[in-house]
Amino acid sequence: MTAMTKHEKLLDKYQRKLSENYFAEGYLSDQEHVNNLIDWADFYRHNLHRFATDYLGLKLYEYQRLMVYELGIADEIDGISARTTAKSYVIAIFACCEAILRPHSQIVIASATLRQAKLIVTAKIIGELCPQSPNLRREIKKVRSHGDEVEVVFRNGSSILVVVGNDNARGYRSTILILEEGRMLKLNTIHRVLLPFQHIRSVDFKDRPEYKDLEPEEAKTVLISSCWYRSHWLWTWVKNCAARVAAGDTRYSLLAFDYVITLYHRIKTRRQLISDKKKMDPTSWLLEACNVFAGDTESAWFDYETLAKAQTNRQPPIYPRATLESDPPKKGSCLPHQEGEIRVLSADMAFVDAKNHDNSAFSILRLLPEHLDNNDIVYRVQVAYIETARGGGGDTVKQARRLKQIFFDCECDRLVLDARNAGIAVYDMLARPTYDETSGVEYPALRCTNNEEIASRVKVDGALDAVFAVTASQKLNSDIAQLTRREFAAGHVSLLAPYEIAVDEILPHIKGYTESINIDTTLAYEAPYMETQALINEMVNLTYEVMPSTGIIRVSETGVNVKDRYTSVSYGLWFADCLTRDQAALSGAYDFQCMSSTF
Repeated sequence: MTAMTKHEKLLDKYQRKLSENYFAEGYLSDQEHVNNLIDWADFYRHNLHRFATDYLGLKLYEYQRLMVYELGIADEIDGISARTTAKSYVIAIFACCEAILRPHSQIVIASATLRQAKLIVTAKIIGELCPQSPNLRREIKKVRSHGDEVEVVFRNGSSILVVVGNDNARGYRSTILILEEGRMLKLNTIHRVLLPFQHIRSVDFKDRPEYKDLEPEEAKTVLISSCWYRSHWLWTWVKNCAARVAAGDTRYSLLAFDYVITLYHRIKTRRQLISDKKKMDPTSWLLEACNVFAGDTESAWFDYETLAKAQTNRQPPIYPRATLESDPPKKGSCLPHQEGEIRVLSADMAFVDAKNHDNSAFSILRLLPEHLDNNDIVYRVQVAYIETARGGGGDTVKQARRLKQIFFDCECDRLVLDARNAGIAVYDMLARPTYDETSGVEYPALRCTNNEEIASRVKVDGALDAVFAVTASQKLNSDIAQLTRREFAAGHVSLLAPYEIAVDEILPHIKGYTESINIDTTLAYEAPYMETQALINEMVNLTYEVMPSTGIIRVSETGVNVKDRYTSVSYGLWFADCLTRDQAALSGAYDFQCMSSTF
């Protein structure tokens, strides 16, 4: 009898005779071949990155090899990375390696939206990996698509299934659970619905009596996401993982990469990154590129959680005609008024074109009345559209024209205008007829209704009573800031849905969006959702101080952040509050004359 090799000593008595179970003519009828197969399987299970390069033939960057390796050896892995660091691509590689190396694996990928959930299979596995790897194509038996589910079925009994991570996602089983863009998922859904999927991988030989004491494989949980706010549950989740890693618990792994990795590996160029930064507000750049969790400081006036809960509006935005450019120009997408609705265009004006200076911000607010038991009226407010423009170059004619385009295209009833400083010059232009060369339309003059001094600056016969002028003081700004926080905290304000939900569930139902072949038009449809996120970023970065002598609240932006969107929306909320406090003004159809002495 020949002496056992070092590797054979690691095999049990059943594994040493495994070749006897195969046909004499078969490759595995030779015990040495069986031993080699066991050795390589064990090696690759502990080195998934080598399996991806050796067997699947994929070319990986060094950081991607590290990620795939860590995903293979830990039981709970958090991957927090900047956008464009190929998180989904790496997860697709990991899922395919695990599916091939561990027969009968049940890999479930859960995401908050259907589009995001399907992305790893449709775009990554089928679209990118299969064309690169003939071996992967041979391992896959079929791809099944049914309703909201997409499943990759492997010849060895493994599967990769993608599902939408919500309360309806029950009844699935997983040996590996992947939470795709985890921050978008609700923590309650993760704990009550998704984590209960997990179970031990079913392997027939483990049911034999001789293996009853064999330690079972642990189910894996993988969370990948971009950074978000510290008030979000993701921050605590990541801190807990980091603490386990720091304590030396090898079952946990934390991976994090920022935009530098994309620059180093030439995934993006320096010029592209600079261009991306110019298009983002400072907070978005920190979250999406620098991989830094944005913090709610002790002096923050708004908290992220409250604002995120307000993103409940699933209706499409109200698009002005001139926003969706066409030749010839067409009328925008305008929802009909509900009974009693007052539609407000609220504007905060800027007049300087320079880096990091203010924007002009235009917001459309739908004021929807609700009658209380005592017959009083309160308004639920939907922020249905936000638009910004860098500075204004001092061009009051241009800004007045844009205001009228939005006002009339979107069938607004009132225009709330910051009449301080150069804003009064914009009012002077609004108070005159305005000709729009692009559409050939002449817009009528608009007159101020709440300030006789401002109204008397320009007198035009037939002017529409539409402008509500805000000439803010420190006291008024303090009152507006407190009102805005109260309204959001009380749930009286509804913001547009998050961008990811919009592109998955809302915009696909808009014909102009789905049929557009013009990237500018596509971005124009998506812009209000990105502007809404920018609004939230502005608000969570606002700090406050209480003036010691007066008790007035002073709300300020930090660093290079701005507060133009906040100002625009908050002025609209102030107008709604004025209506609530002065219900006698509603006795006539949109007759708000009694507010003329409000300021």
